[in-house]
Amino acid sequence: LAAVSLLGLASCSKQIDDAHKNPNADVRVPVETLLPGIIGNFVGSSSAQGSAYGLANDGLYIGRYVQYWATNTTNNQFDRMGGATGGSDLLGSIWAMHYYGMGRNLSKMMEWAEEEKKWDYVGVGKAIRAWSWLTTTNTYGEAILKQAFNTDLLVFNYDTQEEMYAETRRLCHEAIFYLNRTGDGVSPANLAKGDAYFYNGDVNKWKRFAYSVLARSFNHLTNKSIYNPDSVLFYANLAINANEDNASAKFLASGLSGTFNFMGPFRSNAGALRQTRFMANLMNGTNSLFAGVADPRAPYLIRENTNGTYRGVRPN
Repeated sequence: LAAVSLLGLASCSKQIDDAHKNPNADVRVPVETLLPGIIGNFVGSSSAQGSAYGLANDGLYIGRYVQYWATNTTNNQFDRMGGATGGSDLLGSIWAMHYYGMGRNLSKMMEWAEEEKKWDYVGVGKAIRAWSWLTTTNTYGEAILKQAFNTDLLVFNYDTQEEMYAETRRLCHEAIFYLNRTGDGVSPANLAKGDAYFYNGDVNKWKRFAYSVLARSFNHLTNKSIYNPDSVLFYANLAINANEDNASAKFLASGLSGTFNFMGPFRSNAGALRQTRFMANLMNGTNSLFAGVADPRAPYLIRENTNGTYRGVRPN
């Protein structure tokens, strides 16, 4: 009886293991199913471990810090009072996007796509990783590069911005190389399955995206002796030059909060923000450093009031 019971238990255990794979073990999934979540991290993604990984959530606070906008509440953080407070994870969304939200998911997508000779997915992955490195180091400075995504470590060494810029450019060139490849598993229709909410499988737009990252990486060094404007112009001419090529993540708007635009009225994440006096004065020509110089972009960047002028609030 005991032997029969043990046999039954072993049989049951095998069926459970087959039905419920260990979520912490390496499980291979189609690369087409990984890319949508990776793209979602551009703006603000959600997962079981957290939410709002990406540019949008940190943008709410970076915009306050540089006084693009403010709230009408007391203790509003800005350039004189900025930084995360206490145990807060504010200003950590880009970090989480890069190392967790995209992280190993992006690494696996590129690895598996290369094995399956889906060169377009490899190229897209490298373009995204390049953008992510550049965005991360521009936000935080020194960060984890050489030991990044190493699951055997709990403590990591930080690397310099120079190294991260070099890695950004290396990945951009590799991305363009793979995006230029054809044959094997390359298919615009198949790429569109994973890329439905960004460029819809258009590799030419992804190439322009990669060139834009290259141009930005060179132009961000304007205050350095190594600044090379020729490189900026060269890559900018190959980059995004039309509105239809803009790198814009789309939202499904299916009724669930997470499927609506992070900055839209449904989610109301930006509902309490108001343009600052500092920002408005830079635009309307009353800032003392640019007295009398009105910026023609003002109607596109800030709101005009009912009197036909541009005014803003002062942070508390």
